[in-house]
Amino acid sequence: MHTLGEHQQVKSNSTLYIAGGAVVYGQMDNENLANVKVLGRGILDASRCTAGRQMRWFKCRDVTVDGIIMLDSPSWGIEVTHCDRVTIRNTKILTGRGADAIDVCSSEDVSVEDCFVRTHDDSLNVKGLTDERFGYPADKDGKWLPTGNRKAAQRISFVNCVVWNDRAHALMMGPETRAPKISDVLFRNIDIIHALSVDAIGIFSSDAGEISNIRYENVRIEDPRCMTLLEIRVSPQYTTADPTCGPVRDVLFANLEVATPSPVHSALCGDKNSISGVTFRNFRTNGTIMTTADEAKLHLRGDVKDVKFVADGE
Repeated sequence: MHTLGEHQQVKSNSTLYIAGGAVVYGQMDNENLANVKVLGRGILDASRCTAGRQMRWFKCRDVTVDGIIMLDSPSWGIEVTHCDRVTIRNTKILTGRGADAIDVCSSEDVSVEDCFVRTHDDSLNVKGLTDERFGYPADKDGKWLPTGNRKAAQRISFVNCVVWNDRAHALMMGPETRAPKISDVLFRNIDIIHALSVDAIGIFSSDAGEISNIRYENVRIEDPRCMTLLEIRVSPQYTTADPTCGPVRDVLFANLEVATPSPVHSALCGDKNSISGVTFRNFRTNGTIMTTADEAKLHLRGDVKDVKFVADGE
């Protein structure tokens, strides 16, 4: 057992190794670093910490996190903000403290592979944030401000992951979308084994950044005891800082499989800008391919166009 402490930073061109059998209590808060690895089979435990991310990477590049177990973060488990070339592999994150698992914010060329997460808030997430400290500047009345520099969130992938979500969203984009754009995001071969609250899959555009070219491929959803199976929404949220909301376009759901004794409703809501080019290819509920919005219990509202249901061979 070791104590790392709160908000500790490693150095560039270094490796932090947590051996199997080791328990390290603490958090990591890393800024402006390059060529860093966090490896091992041991445990990083934040149960003694009262606030803050468990592992934060801010304006870093060429980062690898591989193999460790992360427990009981008081906030997000891993935050990647304004970074380039980050790989998170074979990492297990478990928390019941109202925390997210992995949040990729305004970063490029990020890969999350072979991970298991169980969270009491959002699980695997993509957001757009400015480079203000923690990305949430507000005025004296608590209104979010659009200050700071913006960076695109693009070329981000989540592959071969297992998700257990207890309270919020399993696969989430937004609602913070303060980025020039959010594009080229892939969720592939994902098992959502429990989705117990809001949405199994959500795309929320609440700021000016356009969201485009988003793909969900081979996603399996079991036990969807949630209010909505999937939801795409263009509308201001509690985190809104910009006067406008960006559109959402070119979203593909390919080989989405849902196991549920009763249908779960979904929604596309283009209330403040458009949603267009949403395709469901081989969308199955209990083995039956859904061919229309009515069959899929998909509700359309506002500026929504070019929604298609197709099966292989059509």
